[in-house]
Amino acid sequence: MGFVIAVLMDYFVGFFLASFIGRSIWRMLETLLVRVPLVKAVYPAVKQITDFLFREQHFKEYTLVVAVQYPRKGVWSSGLVTGPPLRSIQSGTPEELVTISVPSSPTPFTGYVISAPRADVVETPLSIEEAFRFVVSGGVVRPPHQTADFTRTERADTGASAGESNSRAAREPQARRLERG
Repeated sequence: MGFVIAVLMDYFVGFFLASFIGRSIWRMLETLLVRVPLVKAVYPAVKQITDFLFREQHFKEYTLVVAVQYPRKGVWSSGLVTGPPLRSIQSGTPEELVTISVPSSPTPFTGYVISAPRADVVETPLSIEEAFRFVVSGGVVRPPHQTADFTRTERADTGASAGESNSRAAREPQARRLERG
């Protein structure tokens, strides 16, 4: 019985806070809360993170699924383009950079944010949802159109068969380079 009451209270409090009056009251409470010294230091960062994680349309932050050589040359990682780099990072290099979120498995919201030269980023035909499924599953769940034909006779170090060249083009994923947008 207590569980049912807790669920109903949670529902009604959520419904109230979603209304105009509830949002107004919540904003006033937040304004008062941010005036508390210790809370003032922590609350804005926590709010920003929770707003991002629990927002329904967080996939809109990502514009494109790409492949990038990270954490070192020769090792390809899937990433999501989030936009241009920070001005302070871009000003340190003559190359045009792009900011990429490289998610970790099994929690895609953890990972790394990198700024890579646009010329070194390869666009993939994956949708953002397919990329997230791939990452969350640890690479086990792949879209049917993206299963590589890798046999034991191919060399694992370059992905090229014994007869193919060890050129850069042979090592790169079969997708087009990221064009300036």
